[in-house]
Amino acid sequence: MSNELKCKDCRFYDRIGAAGRGANTHGRCAVKSKYPAKEGPGQVFPDNVRRVEEGALAKPFVVEADKIITACVQASPKVTK
Repeated sequence: MSNELKCKDCRFYDRIGAAGRGANTHGRCAVKSKYPAKEGPGQVFPDNVRRVEEGALAKPFVVEADKIITACVQASPKVTK
Protein backbone atom coordinates (compact mmCIF):
# COMPACT_ATOMS: atom_id res chain seq x y z
CA MET A 1 0.00 0.00 0.00
CA SER A 2 1.46 3.38 -0.93
CA ASN A 3 1.42 6.50 1.21
CA GLU A 4 -0.97 9.32 0.22
CA LEU A 5 -0.17 11.70 3.09
CA LYS A 6 1.62 15.02 2.47
CA CYS A 7 4.74 15.41 4.59
CA LYS A 8 3.32 18.50 6.36
CA ASP A 9 0.33 16.44 7.51
CA CYS A 10 2.51 13.70 9.01
CA ARG A 11 3.09 13.56 12.77
CA PHE A 12 6.84 13.23 12.13
CA TYR A 13 7.10 16.48 10.12
CA ASP A 14 9.40 18.95 11.91
CA ARG A 15 9.00 22.36 10.29
CA ILE A 16 12.17 24.27 9.45
CA GLY A 17 11.96 27.91 10.53
CA ALA A 18 10.08 29.81 13.18
CA ALA A 19 6.30 29.69 13.29
CA GLY A 20 4.69 32.72 11.71
CA ARG A 21 7.77 33.57 9.64
CA GLY A 22 7.32 32.91 5.96
CA ALA A 23 5.91 29.97 4.10
CA ASN A 24 6.08 26.49 5.57
CA THR A 25 7.77 24.88 2.56
CA HIS A 26 10.35 22.51 4.08
CA GLY A 27 10.88 20.47 7.19
CA ARG A 28 12.74 17.50 8.58
CA CYS A 29 11.40 13.99 8.84
CA ALA A 30 11.91 13.39 12.56
CA VAL A 31 12.03 9.61 12.04
CA LYS A 32 14.65 9.63 9.28
CA SER A 33 16.82 12.52 10.57
CA LYS A 34 19.63 12.44 13.10
CA TYR A 35 19.55 15.61 15.19
CA PRO A 36 22.47 17.39 16.91
CA ALA A 37 23.49 16.10 20.34
CA LYS A 38 22.05 19.25 21.97
CA GLU A 39 19.60 21.97 20.97
CA GLY A 40 21.09 25.34 20.13
CA PRO A 41 19.70 28.67 21.38
CA GLY A 42 15.98 28.88 20.57
CA GLN A 43 15.78 25.33 19.17
CA VAL A 44 13.29 22.73 20.36
CA PHE A 45 13.49 19.24 18.87
CA PRO A 46 10.62 16.77 18.79
CA ASP A 47 10.51 14.15 21.54
CA ASN A 48 12.37 10.86 21.07
CA VAL A 49 14.45 11.85 18.02
CA ARG A 50 17.73 10.13 17.25
CA ARG A 51 20.76 12.28 18.06
CA VAL A 52 24.36 12.16 16.90
CA GLU A 53 27.27 11.93 19.34
CA GLU A 54 28.63 15.16 20.81
CA GLY A 55 30.83 16.86 18.17
CA ALA A 56 29.41 14.87 15.23
CA LEU A 57 27.46 16.52 12.43
CA ALA A 58 23.69 16.18 12.34
CA LYS A 59 22.15 14.28 9.43
CA PRO A 60 18.85 15.96 8.55
CA PHE A 61 16.42 14.29 6.16
CA VAL A 62 14.79 17.36 4.59
CA VAL A 63 11.38 17.01 2.94
CA GLU A 64 9.06 19.37 1.08
CA ALA A 65 5.90 20.23 3.02
CA ASP A 66 3.50 19.51 0.15
CA LYS A 67 5.32 16.47 -1.21
CA ILE A 68 3.89 12.98 -0.97
CA ILE A 69 6.55 10.30 -0.60
CA THR A 70 4.57 7.29 -1.77
CA ALA A 71 7.19 4.80 -0.56
CA CYS A 72 7.29 6.19 3.00
CA VAL A 73 6.39 3.45 5.45
CA GLN A 74 6.61 5.74 8.53
CA ALA A 75 3.92 8.19 7.35
CA SER A 76 1.31 8.68 10.05
CA PRO A 77 -1.36 11.39 10.35
CA LYS A 78 -0.93 14.08 13.01
CA VAL A 79 -2.82 13.38 16.20
CA THR A 80 -5.20 16.21 17.06
CA LYS A 81 -5.88 16.96 20.71
